[in-house]
This record gives sequence, structure tokens and C-alpha cells, in this order.
Amino acid sequence: MAEPDTTDAPAPAGAEAPASAPPAGAAEAAALDPRVEQLRAAVDHFVAGNFAAARRTARELLRGEVPPELRKQADELVRRMGLDPVALWIAVGSTLLFIVVVVLTFRH
Repeated sequence: MAEPDTTDAPAPAGAEAPASAPPAGAAEAAALDPRVEQLRAAVDHFVAGNFAAARRTARELLRGEVPPELRKQADELVRRMGLDPVALWIAVGSTLLFIVVVVLTFRH
């Protein structure tokens, strides 16, 4: 059996690009913008577990003039590394419970 030809053939005239494909020229524009590389570096630090470097790089990016889409992504990255409100309330509640137990233990 012959295998189908998998080479990239040009799209027929009138064919549209898939919805997930970036707009024409977006890759070239992203390659020219150093802020995109800075955001990628921040994400790479985040994935590697170096949260201090990721936070620092993302905040440096946010200090300058940033396109809205990059700002949104950098803000999301910083938000993910922020303090979790649930963890904060659990810590506060646990501390208060500990203090109550200690006080009641030594009162009797």
C-alpha cells in the first residue's frame, strides 16, 4: 500500500486558515518584540519552579509600555504566584485555634 503524501502543499485558493492559527505576520512581529521574549523567559522560569525569577521578570515587563495582550498574560503570571487567600485564612484560623487551645490548657 502506498502511503499518503504528507508534504506541505499550498492551500487551495479561497481556503481559510484554521481558527487556531495566528494571524499572518504574528510570528515575525513577536520575534521582533523583545517583550515577548521577556514574557517567555518569565514563563520558562515559572515552569522550572524559579518563582522569584519569574516574578521579577514579569514585574520588569509590566513596568514599561506593554501591549494589552502581553500585559494580560504577565498579570496572570504574577497573580498565579501571589498569596492564595484560602491558604491565608487557613493559616490565620489554625493560629487562632492553637492560641485558644494553649490558653484553655494553662487556665485549668
